[in-house]
Amino acid sequence: MSNCDLLDKCGFFQKHQKSSWAACQGFIIPYCQGPKMDDCQRQAYRKKHGGPPPDDLLPSGQMLKT
Repeated sequence: MSNCDLLDKCGFFQKHQKSSWAACQGFIIPYCQGPKMDDCQRQAYRKKHGGPPPDDLLPSGQMLKT
């Protein structure tokens, strides 16, 4: 499967791609590089608002609590 076309613009991916935190990888693998790409709420936010979502908005639509 190919990667999401927006990875180079995605604040979440850029910020968390090298994270060893399992939760981040649990979102990156299916949403950014796998079968849930079409379900990414970050893409939906970008389409709805015409700009990028907050970096800590998870692909599931929830905010990452750090």
